[in-house]
Amino acid sequence: MAEAARIKVALGNFRAADDLFEQGAQIANALVATIPGMINKGEFIASLDDLYVDYLWLHAVRFRDAEAVFYALEEVHGRSIADLLRDRESSVKPSPARLTAAEKRISELQLALLRSQSRAERRGLLVALTRAEVELGPGTGEGGASYVSPAKPVRLAEIQRSLAPDEAILEYFAPEQSAFCLLISRTRAELIHLPNSSGFSKRVEAHISAIAEKADISLSGRDLYNSLVPSSAARFTRLIIVPDRSLYRLPFETLIDEGGRMLIEKHTIWYAPSASVLHLIETRPVSRRTNLPALAVATGSEATQKAVEGIQRGAFDLEGAVLPELPASASEARIVAATLGNGSVVLTGNEATEAAVKRQPLDNFRVLHFAVHGLSDSERPERAGLVFNSDPGSGEDGIWQPREIMRNHLNAALVTLSACQTARGKVMGADGNASLVTPFLAAGAKAVVATLWDSDDLFTRALMREFYGEISRGAPPADALQKAKLDLISHYGKATPPYLWAGFILTGVNERMNP
Repeated sequence: MAEAARIKVALGNFRAADDLFEQGAQIANALVATIPGMINKGEFIASLDDLYVDYLWLHAVRFRDAEAVFYALEEVHGRSIADLLRDRESSVKPSPARLTAAEKRISELQLALLRSQSRAERRGLLVALTRAEVELGPGTGEGGASYVSPAKPVRLAEIQRSLAPDEAILEYFAPEQSAFCLLISRTRAELIHLPNSSGFSKRVEAHISAIAEKADISLSGRDLYNSLVPSSAARFTRLIIVPDRSLYRLPFETLIDEGGRMLIEKHTIWYAPSASVLHLIETRPVSRRTNLPALAVATGSEATQKAVEGIQRGAFDLEGAVLPELPASASEARIVAATLGNGSVVLTGNEATEAAVKRQPLDNFRVLHFAVHGLSDSERPERAGLVFNSDPGSGEDGIWQPREIMRNHLNAALVTLSACQTARGKVMGADGNASLVTPFLAAGAKAVVATLWDSDDLFTRALMREFYGEISRGAPPADALQKAKLDLISHYGKATPPYLWAGFILTGVNERMNP
């Protein structure tokens, strides 16, 4: 149907092409609904990317219909997590007391990979790990059955009613050949074609490279601002970014306007997988009221608290990783607990194990904070995870992975993943970014703070002190994160490298936290 539609486009018969694309998209969306597991759904949507690109191009370029573009975008943006959120209440099952045989095998293989020393040994272990994952089955632990019929996106009018007068959603569609932005405010939806949009991915990477090298970002920051931020966005002080493709790697706060100011100085910015996902999180019924302020976990110990400059909370893969101590993490966890009040639980050093975390009443904490190492896998996002300290007798591998996270039924207003590259994952075409953020949102968290790149151990502790101080004074999380960054920039000077602060972003809703 998509091929036939493209022929109609070439012949100038755009309405007939639209009918064919619509039928093809309906069939694709129905197929997506039958696929279990977020990652499997995302992979399938990515395989149909050409269909969605051409379908959206027709509506955006030929028909210029903002509302039709919104619904077409929302069918695929964040679709895998939206499906799970809609079905979450009826499908969540409690985590089994013991690991299944397949899960035990995966834990054993992952531990062996972490300890492996030779390439040949790792190759054999990876083959065995893949087989064990196949045996476990697709979507296992992600929340039960998939849909029997595809769900419709949230209505545009509902999204608009949920926005404050000073808020706007900037929802992007950014394939390499042509890009546009849908600006949604309380009173209007505006379709904006983005100038100079070719080669977005290379330009984004150039900007991120400049940040990583602590080089001058004024040229790349201005270039991306002029290409990405519509002039009408200046009217709003609060911007919710729905990225697309390479834009998932971009901290919009570092873009520089015509006056030479970074967006962080003028706008509170946070992110969402889609407008529908944002609405689903905002309106999701709370299963229970939390009465514990925070669980703060750090793999550093009191014995290694002495701060050392230059240590990174780096992202590692499974193959023979060597994880350095995080001297500042233990004091960071205690700062979080002390700031948020009595009743907070702190796990540091030898207590910071996967088994110890799982024994906690995770559904009863308002805040979950993890100052640990991150595990990444750009090809197999299901292998990503938070890395805790070893506890061989527990039967756990010490890696808290998406399938395990999604077994929980969280009620947290905020989860902070104070580890490296936790906001970075595999981009699944128009569906979005399969990072460690998504399983926490799917499990019930309202908002997740995570990182786009490696974070400095010392600076992260300072940032988190300011961040939680603002939250304790009543600031919503995105406002608190912006204020904490600006305070540190003010303290250390305008030359403070964006590399230190810009990697921390918030995804989800920006609501004041109940005391």
